[in-house]
Amino acid sequence: LADLTKCLLEQKKKRGALEFESGEPDFKFDQEGKISSINIRTRSFSHLMIEESMLCANVCAANFLSNKELSLLFRVHPEPDEEKKIKLKQSLIAIGVDLGKGELVDYQRVLMELKGSVGGKAIQLQVLRSMQQAVYKTQNEGHFGLGYRKYTHFTSPIRRYPDLLVHRAIRFLIHNRKSESLKAHPEQKILPRSDVYPYEFAELDRLGELCSSAERRADAASYSVADWLKCEYMQNRVGDEFSGTITSVASFGLFIELSDYYVEGLVHI
Repeated sequence: LADLTKCLLEQKKKRGALEFESGEPDFKFDQEGKISSINIRTRSFSHLMIEESMLCANVCAANFLSNKELSLLFRVHPEPDEEKKIKLKQSLIAIGVDLGKGELVDYQRVLMELKGSVGGKAIQLQVLRSMQQAVYKTQNEGHFGLGYRKYTHFTSPIRRYPDLLVHRAIRFLIHNRKSESLKAHPEQKILPRSDVYPYEFAELDRLGELCSSAERRADAASYSVADWLKCEYMQNRVGDEFSGTITSVASFGLFIELSDYYVEGLVHI
């Protein structure tokens, strides 16, 4: 599996799939439930092994289902729109980095150039913000960030409703095998579609919109909780001095991330 993962990572690199440096906070708590430290979550090779295997399963599920006469929820990540590309290109030119044609391989090259550079993390955030959000749709439009023509969510660390829809579609097909290549087991029961996968195109379309909206709401909730925890952690340090990195500039002030605590805040103008 380790050798396979190395091959998959090489393919990923050739596709130009995007690799952002992880900035996910890792909270450590004491016995009283208070935060004792905040670090950045690290990814080991074993994490990559699991991630690449999951990506393979998702692609396999998307390819398998799209060849059947069933409506399906794809995981779609559209290409960045032209206006955002132009804005990002102008920002990058200012630090001597060229976005080129703004294709997937150009984005990955830019991320590689920024890796480990002074302020690179802040510029990576700009690159990320130039992207469109991934959504669930019945129309397959590919996944820009991963460089896949077809992609769906079949596996997930936290079970999502779109995954369950994909599982139900596969379960229906397994229990209604018709071709020689998919022979049914002698004791296998035929399951009516109405019992397993009673979704038509219009309903799946509506479910795609609902699931995309619920995902954005859940993300916003987790960000709010993380911000609340960081504020609680820093409330006894008001008045102390820290070193930090400017992550973005606005007309009303500077957003700065503290170097030792991975906490970002606004220094008002």
